[in-house]
Amino acid sequence: MRLRIGLALLALLGLAHVRAPTVAANPEARGWDLRVAPDATLRTITLDYRFRSYRPRRLVLKDHPAWRAFRVDPRGTDPGWAATPSRTSLEAIDPMRTRRLRLVVDIDRLLESSRKGPMVRRVGRDVVLWGGTLFPSPQRWPEGGYVTATVVCPGGLSFSVPWTPLPSASGPPRFRLDPTAVRLDGMVAFGRFQVRRRTMHGSVFSIATLDRELEASDDEIDTWLRTAARCSALLFGRFPRPQVQIVLWPRRHSMAPVLFGYALQGGGPGTIIQISQSAPGASFPGEYIGVHELLHLGLPFTAMGDQWFQEGMTTYYQEILRGRAGLQSVKETWQNLVDGFERGRRQAGSTTLAEASKTMYATHGYQHVYWGGTLLALEIDLAVRRAVPGKSLDDLMRRWRATHTGQTDTAFGMDLLAQADRELGVSVAVPLAERHLRIKGWPRMERLYAALGLRVDARGRVSLGDRPETTLAYRLAAPASPAPPK
Repeated sequence: MRLRIGLALLALLGLAHVRAPTVAANPEARGWDLRVAPDATLRTITLDYRFRSYRPRRLVLKDHPAWRAFRVDPRGTDPGWAATPSRTSLEAIDPMRTRRLRLVVDIDRLLESSRKGPMVRRVGRDVVLWGGTLFPSPQRWPEGGYVTATVVCPGGLSFSVPWTPLPSASGPPRFRLDPTAVRLDGMVAFGRFQVRRRTMHGSVFSIATLDRELEASDDEIDTWLRTAARCSALLFGRFPRPQVQIVLWPRRHSMAPVLFGYALQGGGPGTIIQISQSAPGASFPGEYIGVHELLHLGLPFTAMGDQWFQEGMTTYYQEILRGRAGLQSVKETWQNLVDGFERGRRQAGSTTLAEASKTMYATHGYQHVYWGGTLLALEIDLAVRRAVPGKSLDDLMRRWRATHTGQTDTAFGMDLLAQADRELGVSVAVPLAERHLRIKGWPRMERLYAALGLRVDARGRVSLGDRPETTLAYRLAAPASPAPPK
C-alpha cells in the first residue's frame, strides 16, 4: 500500500515537474508588452508596461543618469512598484503586484541627463534617443524573453526604429524587441519627418530625414544609398541584413556631401549619417562614409577596445569595394589607402595599436586605430591568399557575417581571427594580429608596397607601373563583374 502511495506521489511530482517548465519555456510568458506614446509637442513620452507571468524585481537603465527624467504615474501603475526611481533603478517593493507600470519621460531633461553625447539630441523639431537611455528593463532578461512594443504617435508625428516588425492587421505598428535594444546603442527617432521604404540589394531600407529640407531630392538620396549598399552586396552576395534603419541628419555649411556616420545594432541594424543640407544630389554617390557605415552592418560588433578590428576591416573594404564597384579607379583606391597609412603613421608616435584602440575615444587617436587596423586587414588578406590558394579575406568576412550577424553580445577581435584560422586550417590571422598590436609606432612599408606592385614616390604619389593589370594591387581592387542584382 505504501509503495502504491509513494508511486502515486512520485507520479504527481513527475507531472508537476513536466508541466511547470511548459509555461517557463514559452517566451511569450517570459516577456512583456510595452506601449510607447510621445505627446504631440515631443515634450514627454509615456511608457506603459504590461508584464505577463514574468515579474521583474528591478528595472535599470544602461544610461544611469537618465533616471532623473523619469517619474512613475500612479494612474497606470500597480502598487507593487516604488513611487519614484532611485538614481540607479526602479524597485519592485511587492513583486506579486507589479503587472502594470506607467512611466512618463521628460524629453528635455532626458537629453540633459544622458551621457550618450551629441548624437542623442533634438534636431530642429525632431528628437533622436538611444534605446538604452529611454527604455528601463530588467538587469538580466529572462532566458528567451522578448518585448512586444507598440508605438502610438499623435497626428502629424512619425517615428523611426530598427526593431523587427510583427504582423498587425489593424491598429498601431507592433514590433519585437530583444535584449540588444537596450544593451547596445540603437536609435529611436520621433518627429515630423516621413519614413520611406525602399528595397535595395535584397534588403528593406527605412529612410528618415530629420527636420530640414535638402538640396538633393529623395530619388538622388536613394541612388546614393543604393550605390553604397551595392558595395556590401559585392562582398556578401546581397546586402547582409534583411532590413536596415537609416536616419539622415542634415547639417548646414558643408562642402562635402557627407560629414559623419555612426552604425548601430541595438534592436536591429541602423545608422545615423550627417549629410550636407546644401550639397547637390550628384555629389553623393561614391563617397566613402555611406559605404563605410553600411559595411559595419555586415561585421560582428566588437568590444570597445577592439576598434582595430571593427574599423580596420571596414576601412580596408570601403576602399577595395569602391574600386571593385567602379566608383573609383584602381589607382585611386591605392592612393586613398597609401594616404591613409601615412596619416596613421604620423599619429602613431611610439604607441602600440593595442594601446591606441583601448584609449581611442579619450585620446582621439582615430587615424592610428583606423589605418593601423586597415594595414592589418590588408596583411591578413595577402597572407590568406598565399597560405590557402583560392581563399582570401573576402571568405573570412562572409563567414563572420554568417556566424555572428545578429548577435546579442559584442565579440572580440582575436576570437574572430582565431575562428578564421581554425576554419582555414592554418595559423595566419592570429600571429599577424599579435605582431601588429605589439608594434610601437608604425611598421616600414617598402616591402609591402613592392609585393603589391605599387610604386610610391617621395611625395606619396602612387603608380602601378607600365602593366598595372599584372600587379597584385590591381587584382585586389579591379572592377567586379557581373554586378549584383539591385
